[in-house]
Amino acid sequence: MVFRGAGTCFALLQNQKLQQRFSMKSFKILFTMLALVAIVAACAKEELIEDPARAFPQEMTVENWKEFVDAPEEVLEKFHQAEMAKVKRSVAEAPNFDASRIVLGTSLLGEVQVQGDGFNPNTTYLGGTLVRVNNGTTTSSFTSFPSPFFSGQNYFITNLVPGTLCFYHQGITNGNYPASEWVNGVSVLDMVRIQRHILGIELFTDLWQYLAADVDGNAQIDSTDINTIRDLILGIRTDLPPLTSGGYNQPVIYFPQGDYDLVQANLTAFAPFINFFYPEVTCKANTADSDRFAIKRGDLSGDWSF
Repeated sequence: MVFRGAGTCFALLQNQKLQQRFSMKSFKILFTMLALVAIVAACAKEELIEDPARAFPQEMTVENWKEFVDAPEEVLEKFHQAEMAKVKRSVAEAPNFDASRIVLGTSLLGEVQVQGDGFNPNTTYLGGTLVRVNNGTTTSSFTSFPSPFFSGQNYFITNLVPGTLCFYHQGITNGNYPASEWVNGVSVLDMVRIQRHILGIELFTDLWQYLAADVDGNAQIDSTDINTIRDLILGIRTDLPPLTSGGYNQPVIYFPQGDYDLVQANLTAFAPFINFFYPEVTCKANTADSDRFAIKRGDLSGDWSF
């Protein structure tokens, strides 16, 4: 009996040792697994920090655009660069010749310079703009050159006789633009930019941003502008509401540079009353102020093709 009892005790001891070994092995496996999970989580977090875009949808749409409103700027810049990669422009940048001060006899050289995000207004010009001068008795029409011509720039010529100076995008005088021209450069990213301004996340600092964002022309940047852009993108509408410009509706604003500089210098005071300047967007009764900034309506990211 004693022998059998001793054997039994020995067996129990062996069993306990096996259990201890098994428990230690299980603990090591569990510890290793937890360590691996921690490492994976740390790596994922590090990748997320290095590339914040991984936390957002890979595509920006009219359905998910609100998810990007509070996104880091580098996330929005990634979408901006993707849009810019598709842009095609027929006019190369060239040095500013300051044509507004060039007078040739009874003629004045003028420039149509592009104002917007990513543009240098001193080097980027918009050709193909029909410029019409009406001095009350006669009407003269000129077209800004569509490619670098004089000192590598685009320019137009007007006479110095006081009259009404009007600008027509792509030479279209009846205002019948195709839907593709209206939506040119307008994307969901522009909706995000406007909403960020409304919420105070990233306020506009330049006049051209207010002009581009105020697509309904009421001098207020609000959800109506966002909804209008959305409908334009979806094809629910094929143009933007007309501005109180005293002329026909067009997708590009030709803002007098003299007025632009005045408003920009006093932007906080003038921003709520920008629509007071809209009657001069298309035409202005002052040929001496011939230079214009071309601003694409609805385009806050500067990716319209011209």
